[in-house]
Amino acid sequence: MMQNGLHRYRYRYIGDREYYVGVMAQEVGRIDPAAVGRDKNGFLSVDYDRLGLRFLTWNDWVSGAFSQAYLSQ
Repeated sequence: MMQNGLHRYRYRYIGDREYYVGVMAQEVGRIDPAAVGRDKNGFLSVDYDRLGLRFLTWNDWVSGAFSQAYLSQ
């Protein structure tokens, strides 16, 4: 769990073979509702910039190709 109370999850989108590491919009909405919106298809989306986080692929995460600041939040 990050200091802001959010958890990181590994997931993939339907029809996408790539895995990602990120936060869940429903959890973000409880902490910062303004950081959650809906995309053109009506799905919840997260404004990672507003949270000070990066949207990462699983490969980025496991290879360490990300900022150490992401880990400390």
